[in-house]
Amino acid sequence: MRERGVACNVVTYNTLIGGLCKVMRIREAERLLNQMRNASISPNLITYNTIIDGFCNVGQLDKALTFFDQLKSNGHSPSLVTYNVLMGSFCRAGNLGRVFDILGEMEERGITPSKVTYTILIDAFARSDHMEKAFQIHAFMEKAGLVPDVYTYGVLIHGLCMKGNMKEASKLFKSMSEMQLEANDVVYNMMIHGYCKEDNSYRALRLVKEMDEKGLVPNVASYSSTIGVLCKNGKWQEAEEVIPWAKSNRSFSCLNGEQPWSNWLLNSRWRLLNIAESKSIAYVMYRFVTC
Repeated sequence: MRERGVACNVVTYNTLIGGLCKVMRIREAERLLNQMRNASISPNLITYNTIIDGFCNVGQLDKALTFFDQLKSNGHSPSLVTYNVLMGSFCRAGNLGRVFDILGEMEERGITPSKVTYTILIDAFARSDHMEKAFQIHAFMEKAGLVPDVYTYGVLIHGLCMKGNMKEASKLFKSMSEMQLEANDVVYNMMIHGYCKEDNSYRALRLVKEMDEKGLVPNVASYSSTIGVLCKNGKWQEAEEVIPWAKSNRSFSCLNGEQPWSNWLLNSRWRLLNIAESKSIAYVMYRFVTC
């Protein structure tokens, strides 16, 4: 652009840096930021938020903190977005201590937590197996006048499912409709996975059917685990009913006759059960590949 006589400004650089970060070309984005400085154009808060988010998305949290420090040293005040991005990334990394360090700094600056902030904190406690504290944060959120959304419910349901507490997960799942919230495919897949872990083929299959009725598409793990638990429970006919739904989604590259999960299932059943039952599983898997 400069070669053609077009002057670049901070908006131009922010747009280019943002585009590079979206496609994970973070090193090129950093070089462009340095080029921006060399052109005597000062990065603004949007620039820093973009590059911090970019490094967080590729898992380079130390680098993200470096730019966070640069943001402050260059006279900018971090925004709610800045803090949420950092807290969310450290939450996913399992660094609960860092999450609360950032939260503390945020509160010192007088920035009020948003719905996103509360959801990040709930997720942090749920991931660290502190569900009681996660629900306490959920209560604080409601007292603050913020209405939980599908993402808030999703992190709570995920924590309960991972803990194997499907009774409470089911209650929370049902309460979403009372709050006039539609569960998305992510929440459904969490529930299906949880039911399959406890060998509850009836409830897993019911949710797969419900997703189909609502136009939602289960992921490959939901299909495979549901078929697996149905076979494990000897429900061959029900397992076969799931096959056309799974086969109709051509985006699943693993449905090509080389499914590791089907091989594991067949081999384990040959070892643990009688030959007749294993042949039934083989038939289901054969139907899955050939139908």
